[in-house]
Amino acid sequence: MIDRRDLLAGMAVGGVALAACKPGASDTEGSTTVANAPTPKGRPLSESDLFDALTGSSYLGTGGGGSLAEARQMIRDGLAEGLSFSMLPV
Repeated sequence: MIDRRDLLAGMAVGGVALAACKPGASDTEGSTTVANAPTPKGRPLSESDLFDALTGSSYLGTGGGGSLAEARQMIRDGLAEGLSFSMLPV
């Protein structure tokens, strides 16, 4: 069984991969911006976002990380406790 710290560390790595997958759009100055670009405090992640990242990580993982159902329950418990999750810029 993984603990919350291990889960959150994995989610941070997975979140960086998610940020890289967002399509770009041009702003008024002609530079490229990322859709839903994170602020310095990060882009808030919903329960659905977290479950999607978790599922994607399970496909790309090599095993040994614990049960996907346990990880989903840890996310639900954290959200129920009032924790918030954000994708931080690198």
